[in-house]
Amino acid sequence: MAHKKLILVSGGPCVGKSTIARKIFEHYVNSAYCDGDWCWCVNPDSIRDNRLRNGDRNMAFLLSTYLNSGYEYVVFSSVVLTDPDARENILRNIEADDYDVLSFQLVCTEDTLKARHDARGDEDVSFFWLQLPPYPGEVVIDTDGKTPAKICKEICKLIDEAKSKPAPAKKESAPAKKPAAKKATAEKAVTKPAAKKTAKAK
Repeated sequence: MAHKKLILVSGGPCVGKSTIARKIFEHYVNSAYCDGDWCWCVNPDSIRDNRLRNGDRNMAFLLSTYLNSGYEYVVFSSVVLTDPDARENILRNIEADDYDVLSFQLVCTEDTLKARHDARGDEDVSFFWLQLPPYPGEVVIDTDGKTPAKICKEICKLIDEAKSKPAPAKKESAPAKKPAAKKATAEKAVTKPAAKKTAKAK
């Protein structure tokens, strides 16, 4: 049986995370979608606010519920995924087994980001988020000059290709001379993309 897929869509404000994540969710049958803003919406909002860690637990709980309910695809978008500590805190607190993590970071040029903010009527535009490096193993998706439908198709193709790859063979471990002490809790096996890929706009 194929592992469930936890699909992460990261990036800064107004880069298109919610739009693309929802399209991915609508593309796949037997899927669930969580926008991180649903789980932690506060004012003022700061990714460095220590209270945000409570929001991380909310997100992890909801993602755990979806994964344990048997949804094959669970799509999660949030700006907090751009922060490695927050991302790892969320993933660490997910209580589910047999799922793979596929992560995508959406990027665009400063001109494109400003145009998107202007279209939304925003007065302030921050380019800080565009300078953040992708999380290790994350696939970078350039959204410039592409429709949401085209971006969704590009990402879903990568998801399907990852789905079709055979699972790596498990290595046999040498028998221990003494029985090892049992751990109180088993660690979750979460597979991430092996290498960083960058999809460039044509």
